This record gives sequence, C-alpha cells and structure tokens, in this order.
Amino acid sequence: MAHLQNGVVVSTPLHFLMARAVVRGAVGVDDPWQTFENPDTWLIWAAAGPSAVSVKTFCLTMQPFPLRWVAWARRTGPLIYHLIKQNETL
Repeated sequence: MAHLQNGVVVSTPLHFLMARAVVRGAVGVDDPWQTFENPDTWLIWAAAGPSAVSVKTFCLTMQPFPLRWVAWARRTGPLIYHLIKQNETL
C-alpha cells in the first residue's frame, strides 16, 4: 500500500516493479512510508521479470519524473547505487 501512495507501481505482462523516490544515503530509506524532500534516487523495492531489463526499462521509459540514481538490494545485502544515464538506450 505504501508504494501506491508514496511511490510507483508498474505492472505489465512482462514486468512488475515497485519503487519510490528517496535521498541517496539518507536514514529511513528502508521504511516504505517515509517520504523525502528533493529526492535523487529511485529505490527499487521489488521487481519481477527479467530483472536487469525491468530496472533499465523503468529508468529509461517508465519513471514518473527523472532522478539521477537508481538503487536496489538483493535480499538482506547493502543497497547498490547506479547512475542513470539519460541518453542510454534499451
């Protein structure tokens, strides 16, 4: 429910993705109800489908507004940050 109110949910026949805008390195990014002023990162909370394609497709064509970074974690690992290159192609 938090991502429907404070983030974005993308569902297509090939992809499912939940993300929200956060501040890179800020405290509270692990709380889906936390919102941030002046976000710079899309935090991918959940993704299904061909994961690399899902994240890249979201960053290049589906994000509701452009941000500089995208981040995700695998299970309980640390967040991985990747710079979004706006001129990158699919």
